[in-house]
Amino acid sequence: MIPASVRVTGMDETAFELVKIVLGPVVTVGFAWLVGNRISAAWTHRQKHREYSLSVTAEFYQVYGEFFAIWKLANFAFRQHRPEITDAFILDLIKRSAALEARVEAMLLRAASELRLTPDEVRSLGLYRQSIQLLRQSIIMRRQLDFFGTGQAKYEFYKQLSVTVGELVAKLGERERPEVHQAKAQMTEITSSKWEAEWHQLFAGQNTQQEEAFTEAA
Repeated sequence: MIPASVRVTGMDETAFELVKIVLGPVVTVGFAWLVGNRISAAWTHRQKHREYSLSVTAEFYQVYGEFFAIWKLANFAFRQHRPEITDAFILDLIKRSAALEARVEAMLLRAASELRLTPDEVRSLGLYRQSIQLLRQSIIMRRQLDFFGTGQAKYEFYKQLSVTVGELVAKLGERERPEVHQAKAQMTEITSSKWEAEWHQLFAGQNTQQEEAFTEAA
């Protein structure tokens, strides 16, 4: 006769094997679900950031196109005396250029708040902001924006800045965010008036009097 203790042990082993048979697939499926869910959540998170980045980048391209359109209209209006150009037309250009600046300011705030920026990137954003302001200032003075002739270097520099800023905008949502105090410092630096002085220094001797008049019109 088998002792009771042996019979219980045998039953325990059998029960344990049954538990393994039943729970093994359950644990495996549960673990797979957990891992898959985490991967899916991470992918969804990255996808949302990517969609956000693409949306802001598309807006930046629209801003570039709007700048070009306003610039060409202003050049047409101021290239020579045109009686058909009314004050209402000029006022509309001023409104459009001001609205354009507002969109750029919003993008700069995003960049300062959502990206850890290097000193060179801050400088590029500050100078880009300055170049955008020149358009409205030239319209107020009823003069062509001197991005041609002796001012061609300014236009080339503006295009280079646009590419740099476009690359930064495309990284929104994908790079590490700054701490709040860093974001504040970055925005303060980007909007500093020192970039106006640097812009003048970069193009010293190229229609200096005209740009000084632009600054007074700001």
